[in-house]
Amino acid sequence: MTLGTARHTHVSDAGRDWYATVPTSFSFKDDRFVLHTNLGWLRERTTGNRLTWGIGSETELNPNNWLIAETFGQNQGKPNYQVGVRHWLVPGRVQIDATYGNRFGHIADQRWFSIGLRMLSVPFLP
Repeated sequence: MTLGTARHTHVSDAGRDWYATVPTSFSFKDDRFVLHTNLGWLRERTTGNRLTWGIGSETELNPNNWLIAETFGQNQGKPNYQVGVRHWLVPGRVQIDATYGNRFGHIADQRWFSIGLRMLSVPFLP
């Protein structure tokens, strides 16, 4: 479970938003396909309470490359989606990913592209 708060410092009279999320993951075919879900709550000081949700997947294309996909949203408005690829630069330690995302029903005004670098450490807990 995640719990958190955010304060928007660029807004005068900035209050706090609060959130909670319960993430779950389900592994299939020896981790070659992983399904991720989350259900949560968001309390924005300007809009009140909302339900949040998400569902995503990681699908192994070959040992070094993965297809990633996700859709997420709130109980109001159209949801977002993103799709992309993830590649192991250093197997078991460093990944790079590239994704394209947008809001359903929008052509260009809310799209994004992202490139991420993920570094995994050696286990530090038994």
